[in-house]
Amino acid sequence: VGVAYAGDHLNMTLADGSADFIVGDTFTITVAAGSGKLKAYDADNLDGSQEPVFVLLEDADASEADADAVVGGAGVYVAANMTGLDAAARAALEARAIYFV
Repeated sequence: VGVAYAGDHLNMTLADGSADFIVGDTFTITVAAGSGKLKAYDADNLDGSQEPVFVLLEDADASEADADAVVGGAGVYVAANMTGLDAAARAALEARAIYFV
C-alpha cells in the first residue's frame, strides 16, 4: 500500500515491497532533464511554468510549436507595466535579477 506525496516540484507514490524499510535506507529519484523549451507563465500550472525565469525581449509567434525568441536572463531591466504578471511572479523574477523599472 502506497501513500501519494504531492509537492510543488515532486509527486510520487512510495509503495512498500516485500522487505520493510529500515533506518538509513536511501532512494534514488531520477528526474528527466526536460526539453529546454520555455512556456508562457501561468500561476495555475504545475508543470514548471508557474515559476517565471525569463522575460521575452522580442515578440515570438505563439502559433508555432517551437517559436524562436530572444530571452533575457539575470540583470535585465524590463518595463514596469508588463501585463500578465502577479506580485509573486514579479518577486520571482526580481530574485533572478530581472527588475521592473
